Amino acid sequence: MMITMEIINETKQKEKTLYIELEENVASKEFIKQLPLELEFSDYANKEKVAHLPYNLSVKNTPNYNPQIGDFFYFSPWGNIGIFYGKQPPFNGLVYLGKILQSNLGENEIETLREIKQDFKAILKAK
Repeated sequence: MMITMEIINETKQKEKTLYIELEENVASKEFIKQLPLELEFSDYANKEKVAHLPYNLSVKNTPNYNPQIGDFFYFSPWGNIGIFYGKQPPFNGLVYLGKILQSNLGENEIETLREIKQDFKAILKAK
């Protein structure tokens, strides 16, 4: 399943759209049930953009994985979702939800995220 992540400005106008292909797992299916969502994302550790979900996702029977740049993930200890734009080593509690595919502007999506220095809002919805 595909979702969109529309990055919006202070006046709620869409600035950029990222497309994310979700993995077929329990956590991703639970995430879809929470959509649409408007979340505030912030930078964490100069390698990821994160936002807190209103409800935790089930992580039962989800394997650990080796994170990659561009991954859309859930961090179960904090209840955050996020996207890696820098390298992250494997860590307990990380759950793979999907991967960024493309933006509506044809830009490098990872660079787009890396260049956003301030907190930003995004609307996530099923496509």
